[in-house]
Amino acid sequence: AGPGDRVAIVNEPTYPLFRLAAWLAGAEVGDDQPSVTFCCRPHNPTGAIGEIPGARPLVVDEAYYEYYGQSAALLDEVVVIRTLSKAFALAGARVGYALAGRETARELNARQAPAPVSTLSAALALAVLAEPPDVQPVVEERERLAERLRELGLDPLPSAANFLYVPLERAPDVAELLLTRGMVVRDYPDAIRVTVLDKVSNERLVEAIARILERRR
Repeated sequence: AGPGDRVAIVNEPTYPLFRLAAWLAGAEVGDDQPSVTFCCRPHNPTGAIGEIPGARPLVVDEAYYEYYGQSAALLDEVVVIRTLSKAFALAGARVGYALAGRETARELNARQAPAPVSTLSAALALAVLAEPPDVQPVVEERERLAERLRELGLDPLPSAANFLYVPLERAPDVAELLLTRGMVVRDYPDAIRVTVLDKVSNERLVEAIARILERRR
């Protein structure tokens, strides 16, 4: 997409850099006859698995693919983008990749910036890809954490990622109180997003939220 084009973004609010990338390319964002459509699957920030949009061409952000295991990569006119920042814990390396049909891949390669990945980042990527992570412990801890939050009367949404989206009244206030206790969560007007950590850290979070909720009563 470029100047004069329109980019559609499905299920906003979602990954904010979709809009930024469109603006940097000179395109506008809108649903009327888009040149390309973007979506996250699993959805960011809710972790939900929605239907794959019928619009084409379609770009599907599968940043959390490893936690879900199903892909849109084999569909016609679909480009899948993934990252090594999540399950592989290489956020600092800034490495990602795309899956696309041969002709589309050729077009993408012709248009990418020179030397888009540093030598060090490429070496790190090859090293972690040789031994993919086992995400099952994270998935199991996610479900345990969700149950603990339900015990507090909260209702985290079903998630296929490494986080939970937890609807909550005055969510920004809760996030600020958690921050004073050294716990960082992403806040939205009516929810917080909690990354799944280890059991001990997650229990500290649950206890902190419980104290905050108790003070409200």
